[in-house]
Amino acid sequence: MYQTSKVALSAFAAVALLATASVDDAVGQTRQKQIEMKRMDPQLQKKPARPSGGPVKPSGPGGLKAKDPVALPDFILHAGLPGNVNSGLPNSGFCKRKGAFGPADTIAFKVQFATQGTTAPAGGWGASSVRVKFTGGGSTSVPLVSPMWDGTMPVEVDIPAGCYGAGGCQFTIVIDPTNVVPETSNANNSTTKICAAPAG
Repeated sequence: MYQTSKVALSAFAAVALLATASVDDAVGQTRQKQIEMKRMDPQLQKKPARPSGGPVKPSGPGGLKAKDPVALPDFILHAGLPGNVNSGLPNSGFCKRKGAFGPADTIAFKVQFATQGTTAPAGGWGASSVRVKFTGGGSTSVPLVSPMWDGTMPVEVDIPAGCYGAGGCQFTIVIDPTNVVPETSNANNSTTKICAAPAG
């Protein structure tokens, strides 16, 4: 009986070895087929490309996206007359002459207000103004209508006596000097010019 059990165990071990060999052989054949397929198909030889750069930021619905900048209104200063704004000659640029002779006696300009599509707050934008300051001749402020529309307002200010000197009459125009209205940019709100002195 002992001899019979020994023979049975030996037979079982032989079967197990054959099964293991068969599995190893099957795995080897599978690997060999994969290698042959890669040789035949160039697409299988390529490794998947890695994404370049940093992590991809989601976009579209539900994705992260920078908010568009909020549009703000804008004041824009324009000369009131055609011609060279830097010449200082009468009836050109900012320098207007009402009389028949002599230098300019009036500063003429236009105040443009562009809403940029924004809606005025309740009660309007507030009481704003435009200031004209003369070198050696004081200053004048002109109130602006609460700007709730896209439009242009013409403004004329008399040049005070004593402004003219050897170099002419220098003046500075500033729209909304106290920043009542929040704007996209204040760069186009002001200018400093000279009206030419009378000849002789």
